[in-house]
Amino acid sequence: MPAGGKPSGCEPLLAIEGLRRRTDRQTTGGLGNIARAFAHRNYLVYVSGNSISLIGWWLERVAVGWLTWTLTHSGAWLGLISLADFLPVLFLAPFAGVLADRRDRVWTIRITQWIGCVQASLLAILVVSDAMTIEILFALVLMLGIASGVAQPIEVGMPITGHPPHRTGRAAFPHPAPTLDV
Repeated sequence: MPAGGKPSGCEPLLAIEGLRRRTDRQTTGGLGNIARAFAHRNYLVYVSGNSISLIGWWLERVAVGWLTWTLTHSGAWLGLISLADFLPVLFLAPFAGVLADRRDRVWTIRITQWIGCVQASLLAILVVSDAMTIEILFALVLMLGIASGVAQPIEVGMPITGHPPHRTGRAAFPHPAPTLDV
């Protein structure tokens, strides 16, 4: 408003012009930043491999629950199998975080992925050969739980070390840390 207190009629135009200037300064959001993130080969390899791994991980979790029910028809065994799967993550995560800071992350992730491959292969062979028991299933799920307990804290830090933040701004990660503002 002018000094006299009466509106001159120009205030809405000035407000719109100020809003226009603010929106012109904003960076492009949404898919533009994601496209820039995927332009980096290391990030693309990481996200592709991690996505495939996570799909397999969740498919196995569903199949193990189904197999547990088929073998026992017991809610208690379903709970114990879930405990064997997730409890190691709770106890091993702090130590794995220290491991991530002191060892090569890529090498450690590769080892945990190989353990997961061996576990899934054993699981498949035992199920197909009809030699699976609930005790063996418990041991195999515990084995994967231990590998996951080591891998998860390291995987959360992987995009930060393998992604150039000054080039892409914000990028999406397909794991426990959905997005990181860098």
